Amino acid sequence: MSNIKKNAGFSLIEVMIVLLIISGATVLLTTSFLGNLKKRSVYSASAEIEHSLINARMLARRSYENVFWIYDVDTHTISFGSAYQFTLPVNVRLELTYADALPQPGIMFYSDGGSSGGQVQIEHEYGQDRYDVDWILGLVKKEDEVGEKGP
Repeated sequence: MSNIKKNAGFSLIEVMIVLLIISGATVLLTTSFLGNLKKRSVYSASAEIEHSLINARMLARRSYENVFWIYDVDTHTISFGSAYQFTLPVNVRLELTYADALPQPGIMFYSDGGSSGGQVQIEHEYGQDRYDVDWILGLVKKEDEVGEKGP
């Protein structure tokens, strides 16, 4: 008789080891991706707040009407004008310092370029960002970040 080796394929143990390695790599990549996605949403929210302040000022200047940038504490949303509304992520905390004369938390941007002034501070698990709104010129200035830099 000839000595023919039967090659039936991979054993069950070899297949199980390969599946275990693939599933482990998938778990590691997924958790890493989701962590970065969460971090990006936080930095995106911070950028959205900065842009909304700048856009509210520009809208007031262009429309020759006062624009009220509003932070609604109950719904955790920012709005100004009639069309803009942004809901902050739940892991972002916003603290607003504003003029006492205003009817609700927010910053009034006047048509002459000025504003009621204020400070917007965003706190999240990666640090905090602070934006100062000048009351004379209405300019929005981002203070040096405290914490980790964005992606």
